[in-house]
Amino acid sequence: YHLKLDHPEWLLGDESMKTDIRTSASALYWSALDYGVSQVRDDRLWWIRNTAQSYDLDGIDLNFFRMPYYFRPGAERDGIPIMTELISTARRIVDEASVRRGRPLLLGVRTPGTVETCMALGLDVETWLEEGLVDRLLIGGGYVPLTNPAEELVQLGHRHDVPVYPCINGGAPTQGTDAEMRAAASNILWAGADGIYLWNYQY
Repeated sequence: YHLKLDHPEWLLGDESMKTDIRTSASALYWSALDYGVSQVRDDRLWWIRNTAQSYDLDGIDLNFFRMPYYFRPGAERDGIPIMTELISTARRIVDEASVRRGRPLLLGVRTPGTVETCMALGLDVETWLEEGLVDRLLIGGGYVPLTNPAEELVQLGHRHDVPVYPCINGGAPTQGTDAEMRAAASNILWAGADGIYLWNYQY
């Protein structure tokens, strides 16, 4: 990506950290962009704005689960207001697009499965919900749908009238049979979720 090639100093690490992706998280971490850099945030917002203006979509989801590295080690808590401002600006972008189109463009976020984990990464989901910044909440990666404590974020979302959709990952080995899929779905619905977010079903 041009931003990474032109500004390697905006990455969270350097190529000396590059390892086999199957054995070390640093294989992903080192090349992640540092959201503490304003130009990185501007780049992310450009993509949101360009998408909102270019396509007749029903909504845009921001995936904060897939590669959850946003700040340098130890700077995550300082990054909380930075990320909240990012989401607030994204909200303004989709609202402006909604006015132009004459119909709503929704903003969703996909986050890790607990409030504690989100905060540890710099993601204050509770504030996002309290301030009405998101329209739907997608939870987790769906790798452990039988044990993920979805009820915490489900209850938090419902407290602010935001629907919540925990994830089932179609690529995870634990969802191989109809019975396992029904068990995972049952667990999610027991938690009070509004529906189920299916991921990796191309596999």
